Amino acid sequence: MKALRIADVSIGLEAESPTMEVAFADTHTAFLVESARPEIEVSAVWSELSPAATGVHLFDAPGAWHLTRSNGHCILDFFTPLRGGVPYKKLTASCDWSRGRVALHRDAYRSDQPVRPLDYPLDELLLLHYLSQRSGVIVHGCGIVDGTGAGYLFVGHSGAGKTTTALLWKDLPGVTILSDDRIVLRRREGRALMHGTPWHGESRLSSPASAEIRAIFLLDHGVANGFGPVRPAEAVADLVARSFLPFHDGAGLMSVVSLFEQILAEVPCLRYCFTPGPAAVEAVREWARRGDG
Repeated sequence: MKALRIADVSIGLEAESPTMEVAFADTHTAFLVESARPEIEVSAVWSELSPAATGVHLFDAPGAWHLTRSNGHCILDFFTPLRGGVPYKKLTASCDWSRGRVALHRDAYRSDQPVRPLDYPLDELLLLHYLSQRSGVIVHGCGIVDGTGAGYLFVGHSGAGKTTTALLWKDLPGVTILSDDRIVLRRREGRALMHGTPWHGESRLSSPASAEIRAIFLLDHGVANGFGPVRPAEAVADLVARSFLPFHDGAGLMSVVSLFEQILAEVPCLRYCFTPGPAAVEAVREWARRGDG
């Protein structure tokens, strides 16, 4: 089975409807693998969808999607202004997020083209919830792997300089840009790892590679390049504020906070004020050479 693999989690996809031809999004191409037993199994079917599911309301992204829990399932309804209050797509998933069924409203799709049931934001939401129950999290960051294999995570809100940082590093020998916008953090076999995702920013740079994290830098603009200390509690709060979290799930939130605490006990975290230019790259490399962590 063809599957989408992100952060060592494979998401399999198959059509239930014989008249349906499914495909993956263009951004998924580098992340596709063959998997006989994917961790997450998703089937797709045509359906005549009615207004959004009833049940316990969990979260609402106005005009885009909302999440409810009903009859032991988690249900994601997806909307477009063209369809008003009737969803064009609905995912009904087990509440451990390992199994799901995507119902697609037939009239919302062209009949002469394959459909992409896992296109954004369903792919990200599915992985976000799956990881939150398994010591993983998606952060708003730029992940860079240098020629030695060391991973540097630059974390920041929109406009903080993630794409600028990616562009400063991208043409340097041996460097891999995992993404300039969204990075998955996991802790596996005693190592803090960062993984590339297909959800890139303006640079359109992404990679399915991963690396052990050498350092975490909280980005901020400055008139010169410099590093400052961050207290552990402040670092956890900053990472939480720059992450994509299941706010409706208390256990999931606690799992993510615990993951950050573990990673920060092992990996140096600094506030990095930088000014765009080659000197910003050299400042990080000089920090690494000195072993300031």
